[in-house]
Amino acid sequence: MAAWRASHPLRKLLPSVALVNVVASVVIRVVHRDSYVAGWEVAGAANGLFMVSTHSARELWSYYIGRQFDDIGWPVFGAPVSLLPGYLASRWPGDWWPQITTPTLVLISLLVLRSAIDLPGRGSWIMLLAWGASSALLSYSVIGFPYISSILPNALALFAVLRGRGSVLWALVGSLTAIELSWHVQELGRTIFAIFFAAAILLPRARPVCRVIWLAGGAMQFWLERTHPTYNTVHYAAMTLPPLSSVAFHTFDLLRHFGTLKPDIPLLIVAGILAAMSLGNERWFWCAVLGFHLGVIWLLASNSGILEGIGAVWPRRVLMLDFICAAACVAAVCARRRSAPIVISLLAVGCVWQFGSTVEWASKRLDYLNMGWAFPMPYTQTTLDCAVPIMSTDWFKELRATVDDGRKVLLLYNLTSFDENNTDPAGVIERLYLHLGHERFMSTVYVFGDDRIRWNELPIRPMSEVDSTLASLTPDEVEAYYLYHPNDDRADWPIAVKHQQEMGVLFDAVRTHFDVEWHERRMDVQGRVLMHFALRPHDNVNGGLAPTDHLFGTYDESPATCSTQRRASDAFAGHVLNPD
Repeated sequence: MAAWRASHPLRKLLPSVALVNVVASVVIRVVHRDSYVAGWEVAGAANGLFMVSTHSARELWSYYIGRQFDDIGWPVFGAPVSLLPGYLASRWPGDWWPQITTPTLVLISLLVLRSAIDLPGRGSWIMLLAWGASSALLSYSVIGFPYISSILPNALALFAVLRGRGSVLWALVGSLTAIELSWHVQELGRTIFAIFFAAAILLPRARPVCRVIWLAGGAMQFWLERTHPTYNTVHYAAMTLPPLSSVAFHTFDLLRHFGTLKPDIPLLIVAGILAAMSLGNERWFWCAVLGFHLGVIWLLASNSGILEGIGAVWPRRVLMLDFICAAACVAAVCARRRSAPIVISLLAVGCVWQFGSTVEWASKRLDYLNMGWAFPMPYTQTTLDCAVPIMSTDWFKELRATVDDGRKVLLLYNLTSFDENNTDPAGVIERLYLHLGHERFMSTVYVFGDDRIRWNELPIRPMSEVDSTLASLTPDEVEAYYLYHPNDDRADWPIAVKHQQEMGVLFDAVRTHFDVEWHERRMDVQGRVLMHFALRPHDNVNGGLAPTDHLFGTYDESPATCSTQRRASDAFAGHVLNPD
């Protein structure tokens, strides 16, 4: 580490600066986000909670062994990203477990990387400096959606080749562990074959038997990947090289995309490329691995299919590239390469840049554009999912307070509701499930629907139990809610039609068993209407659902708003949501 110590006195401050930058940036993110998390952040943990609450240890073992290579969504299947937080929630209920397990996986990955590169303890600040130069790495290190989990098997693969080149045991154990874990994390974790192949061919000072192990491990992983594909791996494996004449255009387009800071602050990548090229006899290995991940990003940008093209190069899709660049930077500084001062300088500037952008982000409220939704942290934006509906999160907090106050809740809301769609679910039921734990959820929350599996499975009561369950309720103990979204009225969507039918059955059952006392209604800019009501014993005078026009005023607002309010009012009155 003498290269950076001797050059300039200010560099003695860098360890403290690196630590403060990472800690402050993370704290600002977590505090400003508050409890506004995306549904995908809790879906996996909720599925894990359901699994450990309804299956024995033997059944879980058989499930994971039997479905090791099934086409199951990784966020709801992977042991470290689903089963682990689910188990913890079963012991100590809380909807915050995913926000703890994801940073833990990142920390483990960094410790494995540190061991792989043989970084001395006093040099650990280099990893913090590299991590703090990337807004994407920092944000995905602390959100519950474990997309960054792909770095764990890659860190293990680096350990298997860098520390294992002189030890057959480490090469074998590290390779097998990386291969196994790659099937429990985000799918880019399965690209560890690139590290194994590069090491077998290009890494210097390795024992021949270790090269054979890496070659066999890479071949096995590649074969497993090709024979056990998922929807995503099939889709992206079908990408093709563009015509030679357009290579320059796509390359310039990708450079411009990074130049506009849309995927991430680019200085870590610049420093990583420089570091990889300066690593002496190991440079060909590092350049091959880094070039592979650069090539994947370039290929994604140069194709034009669904969720492809330059607009699909989102921050989370450069996380693996960022990780490899960070590893190369650490290796170059640890090896005291001549590029170390430049690499450190680039990372230091990147840290300042990152912290400034974080402060700017935190200076505005999450939904500063008044769209009714927001992304939970900087550099987590996509055109697909992970948006946080503000009203749904506020509703969850109200439900949480209600059940914590000893009340029960009846939700006229289920997996057919638009806000719980397969692509970008709000996760209201999942968060309540994690907060309460399985047994308390079943005794205090009443959710009905014939769909109980999205990607994850939830303890939703079947529609056949509606009447018997409502008949057993003590009305004074229950608060009831209905969340309406304009897309719930779609007649051309089968799931919306099913939603209308199921809500119709529920409203009819409520009319049969109770009178209703309306409390309030709230509406957001996207047309959602949250309706809160209490159940009362029949008074044998009015009976059933009372008129609701008083909830919505005189309809003297804009035509679009009036239409939404009228439909919501009719839904309460049982007209629109009539299964007949």
